[in-house]
Amino acid sequence: MGLLLLGVQLEQIRGDRVLQEALVVNADPLQLELVFNLSSQTAIEYADIARSLLERPIEAS
Repeated sequence: MGLLLLGVQLEQIRGDRVLQEALVVNADPLQLELVFNLSSQTAIEYADIARSLLERPIEAS
């Protein structure tokens, strides 16, 4: 069964992958630009999102 039939959009998967990489490289926008061929502005936006996630306290369950 294809991913689109499951309601998963390819752009969503790509966005998740970019954000995952941003978290790994400590929100370095230049790295995101180079690896994913993003514009500077888009890379900065992903880096900002990653920074906000990295600054959040870890929630205990």
